[in-house]
Order: sequence, then C-alpha cells, then structure tokens
Amino acid sequence: MRTTTAFIIMNVYFFSLTAIDNVHFYRANFFWGEPRLECPWLTTVDVTIGTGKTKTGNNNKGKKVDILNIYGLQNMHKLAENVPGLNPADPIDTILIDLNAVPERKNFGQFKLQGKFSIIESTIDVYQNIEKGFFFELHIPARKFDIKPQITTQDDLKRIDQTPKGTIQPNKKTPEWQAFLTNFFSILKRHNITVRRITRSGLGDISLLAGWACSYQNTIYLDFIDLETKTGVLFPTGKKRNPDKVFDIPNGYDGHWGIPLKFNVSIGIWEWFTCGLHIGSLFLAGRTKNLRIHTSNKQNGFIKLAKAKATVDPGIYFDFDMFAKADHFCKGLSILLAYSFNSKEKDVIKPKNKALFDKKIVNNDPLFASWHQHVFHIMVEYDFAKKLSDIGTRIGFFYNHVIDGKRIFRTNMKVSYIGIDAAWCF
Repeated sequence: MRTTTAFIIMNVYFFSLTAIDNVHFYRANFFWGEPRLECPWLTTVDVTIGTGKTKTGNNNKGKKVDILNIYGLQNMHKLAENVPGLNPADPIDTILIDLNAVPERKNFGQFKLQGKFSIIESTIDVYQNIEKGFFFELHIPARKFDIKPQITTQDDLKRIDQTPKGTIQPNKKTPEWQAFLTNFFSILKRHNITVRRITRSGLGDISLLAGWACSYQNTIYLDFIDLETKTGVLFPTGKKRNPDKVFDIPNGYDGHWGIPLKFNVSIGIWEWFTCGLHIGSLFLAGRTKNLRIHTSNKQNGFIKLAKAKATVDPGIYFDFDMFAKADHFCKGLSILLAYSFNSKEKDVIKPKNKALFDKKIVNNDPLFASWHQHVFHIMVEYDFAKKLSDIGTRIGFFYNHVIDGKRIFRTNMKVSYIGIDAAWCF
C-alpha cells in the first residue's frame, strides 16, 4: 500500500482569483481569473486586499464629473412636486410648496455637489477540487467605504448653485430659493434625510459555487486548452442601503439573493504564453424594500423626499474580459494584461401604493438606470516555487484602471494578493 502524503505546491499553470461579488459602479472590478486547473483534490486559498479613491465619475453621457453628479444636477426646484403628505400649515413644508410654485427656468433651483470616495476591499477565495474536474468555490468579500461630501468652513454641505444670475426672474435672488437654501438642513431633518459623510465596513455578499474544469492537452500546435464553467448561490450577507442616508451604498447587492453563471476558457502556446476570455452574468431575485423615489419627472439627483415600499426587480449584471499572459517567462515572473467590460441593466421598481406613486415616473429616476464600465488590468506575479512539488509562495500585484463608462465612479484599484495551493496526494 502506498504511503499517504500531503504536500504544498505553488501551481505554475493558473491564476485562480475569481471574485463573484465583483461588479459595482463605484470601482474598477477585480480581474476575473483563469480557468481552474483539473487536478483531483487540489485545495487553493487566495487572499487579496485592494484600495482605491476618487473624486470623479462619469455621467449618463460618459462625461467626467464630480462623483456626486454622475446622475446630473440636484434639482431642488421641483423637490416637492406631487410629494404626498406635505402640510401647508408647517413652515418648513411651506418653503417647499412655495418654491415648487415658482415658474420654471433652465437650471433654476439646481446645484452641483462635490465629494470624495475611498474604499478598502479584501477577499478570500477558497477552492476545493474533487474528482473528474468538479470543484467547489467559496468567495468571501469584505469592504470599507468612505463617501465624504465636500463641506464649507461653516460645516455646511457645499452646494455649487447653478441658478442663473441677472435680473430675469426667477434668479439667484428669488426669495423662495433663498428661503430654501437658508433652511436646507431643516427641510432634510423634517423629512428624516441626512447628507452627512458615510463610513461603513463589513462583509459583502458571500458566494458558494460548484464548477467543472477540463484541461485538454491532446493538441498538435497548442500546449493546452482549459475550460471552466460554474454556477451557485450568492447570499445577501452584506449590509443594506439606508434610504434615509442620501449617499449610502450597500456592501453587496442590497439584500438580493443571486445566481451567478460563469464561463472561462484559455489556451497555451510556446510553453510560456497564455490567452483567454471570461463571460459571466449575475441574476438577482426581486425583493420588497423601502426606497426614496421620484414623484415627478422634473426631479433629479440623490435627494428625494418621498419614501415608499416597492418591489425592486434588479437588472442583470453582465461581465466580460479577455487577457494575455507571459507565464513564467523569466523564472517565476509572470505578467498579465487584460480588458474587462462590466454592465448592469436598469432596475424595475413597482410601488406598492399605485394610487400615490406613478410607476413610469418612479422608473424615470437615473439612480435606477443602467450603467457600464471599461477597465484595463495589469498584473505582475512572482512564483517562488522551483518545481511543482516545492513548498513555495506566489505573490502578485494588480492595477485595475477605469478607462471609461457611464454612471460610474472612476475608482482605480491597487490590489495585492498571496496564493497557496495544497495537493492532497495518495
């Protein structure tokens, strides 16, 4: 009988980092990884940590803007239009009602905002191969966000007023507009809204997947063809968005369960060159939650007074990337270049109270609209193992750069990682 042995190897044939809770509008995605190696009872653990920060984003036309203006100007002129429950006897609500009655003029009652966004994100990916190419994957992300609106020296939200100057009415000096600006925080407090800094940390959405990999080497001109397909469940373990905090974002996909579908393929040639592509999608289940919603097509921006219970049917997430890699071209050194395209379809919002809230108006909100981004990745990795059975470590660095997109933050991510594989041989 053969002696049972277990040894640690650093695999020279693949890079297995594959984040599932990965596509988000607020940062460049992590590289999706290469196909899983078909090796019975191989265990892999990858640990990453990445950071990024930005002040700029892209709006609905792809133009660079401040991050808090990716959905356009904040239209306060029509903030009160069709909002249920406003009380004409309340002096704060009266300011909103009076401002809404002022005749329209381009950019009247609108302002820009400025802010900063930063993120620290870490992931743990655990893979376990079994027999005949089948494997399991556990993905555990964690994030810390900081969204900091720019404030004035008086600790007030800095609002860059776009209201026209001059003598033509209405203008910056219009009494109703000045009353709104003076009582801005009182209005927000009256409707339980805060525009203060958001700092939060915690788990993202954990995923558990099952997959199948195939490494085909019976070729004439190629070294190998690797395939991988997988699916599973994304659990809503991340903190949900607070609708009363204007600039809040969820740690994951805001409480929605999901089913990811992923496919990877790569080919090897010349014993050092690998190229391939990834295609994936994420389907999220609908759920009912409280939202801040539009009550008029003339409203725009993050700030909304009306809050309603609604069923949210999230749009489908789609991801694609292609890569080229010089694999161990200089001892343990590898370099990878990749391009990613990520997108999300628009959400469909169905208010429970159809008498108070018009579905078409609610769904006209840019915050629920589609978005997409283009990302460039570069990786440098060093594998310290001299041969497959050596005990060693591979470490690497990724730079993920946002090239372009619509309705996104332009947050470039610097990512470091360490990986180790354990082959349990009998």
